[in-house]
Amino acid sequence: IKSGEIEWNYDSLQIEVYKKEEEEKLAKAMEEVEESERALEAIINELSNLSEKLKELSEEVSQIVETLKREHTSLKLEFEK
Repeated sequence: IKSGEIEWNYDSLQIEVYKKEEEEKLAKAMEEVEESERALEAIINELSNLSEKLKELSEEVSQIVETLKREHTSLKLEFEK
């Protein structure tokens, strides 16, 4: 400021422009992305739990099949005697 006036040094002047509207749009977009990430994480957790249950059920089915095979073989052997 010289003689009550602002004197600008244009060689070192740096101006940053922010548009409030763009910031609001960006903030909303980021919020939507975060919501999507949370929803995706919840779905992945649910799928993981279902996968674990399916694995357990598969093991139970395999055990039942093996038991039926043994019983069938045993009955077949008794019938042949």
